[in-house]
Amino acid sequence: MMRVRVKRRKRQRCFGNSAIRQGLLQYLLLEEVLAMSEKQIFDRKSIQIKPVDLSDTICAFANADGGTIAIGISDKHQRIEGVDYHEEQMNEILRAPIDFCSPTVPVTIEMVECVNYEGKQDHVLLMHIEASPLLHANQADEAFLRVGDKSKKLDFNDRMTLLYAKGVRYYEDEPVADASIEDLDLDFVREYCQVIGYTKSPEEYVRENKKLVTGKEGKERVSVAAILLFGNSTFILKTIVMSASFAAKTTASAPVPSENASIEQNDASIPSENASIGQNDASIHGKDALIELLHRRKDEGIVSRKDAANAVLVIENTDIMQVITTKEIMKTLSCRTTKARMVLRMMEAQGLIKTIRGKGRYILNVSE
Repeated sequence: MMRVRVKRRKRQRCFGNSAIRQGLLQYLLLEEVLAMSEKQIFDRKSIQIKPVDLSDTICAFANADGGTIAIGISDKHQRIEGVDYHEEQMNEILRAPIDFCSPTVPVTIEMVECVNYEGKQDHVLLMHIEASPLLHANQADEAFLRVGDKSKKLDFNDRMTLLYAKGVRYYEDEPVADASIEDLDLDFVREYCQVIGYTKSPEEYVRENKKLVTGKEGKERVSVAAILLFGNSTFILKTIVMSASFAAKTTASAPVPSENASIEQNDASIPSENASIGQNDASIHGKDALIELLHRRKDEGIVSRKDAANAVLVIENTDIMQVITTKEIMKTLSCRTTKARMVLRMMEAQGLIKTIRGKGRYILNVSE
């Protein structure tokens, strides 16, 4: 390890000279920085690092437990480079949390005095990053998480898990496809309101409390929590039938034995009012088919992992026949306009969406 040169000063009683006391603390802090090994909450980076590469580490710390990045110390050899004589590069690095992280990562900057490898007075930059309640990604919309001394790139499933863990998204708040307020047992909601002393109507309760029913572009979206709490038996039955139908279509199974023929007869006696289930089921299968198609094209190298993950997120968060625009993509992916337009073009090229009347307006390309 390189020796850190400490200026020798005459000892002052009780460190009476505050300037000397501050200087000694700074040198000791630098020695501690050099002695620390890279770990969950600490990393070193050369002043020559590209801001776009630094953003991966910044996002990883923010997505995990926070940490400190010491900039101006060679990562491999711990050579003290300093930052004072690299003004242009320094300015780029200071903008990295803003220009290369989405959303912006708040950081605190600390300058520690040092003597660089050329024997000149210099500074090492300490970038302190707090753990964030949000999920942060780089310019390419890639998310990282600090694990030990490495910044791990998250795949789609890991990213969704982290979103739920941070409370950025809750599964209970996700909309249920094809559900409406008519699928709630409003009589039961009315009884519940009486118990808790809620004086307004059941419809007002589900619309005004806990995001049970929300409105978007004039269309009501019923959450998973609303269905779990107040869903009526008809909708639950429909869900069971749809799940069974999906399993039957996606599982390669042998022909049904003849002794089960009576089941088919009983099935034929299902009341006609449930005939609409098949149509809803087709729509769900259409979305699943789009996602399956994406995975195949990703495996074949036609679509990148990042593009596939973005498209899956859009499909899962889009209702059947819901109009998709650049603005909707920006909300779903928490990205900028340029990125949203690229995602739309990719999805259109892959046949995942189709245009409707009006420029820049699409819907999912699923079977009705």
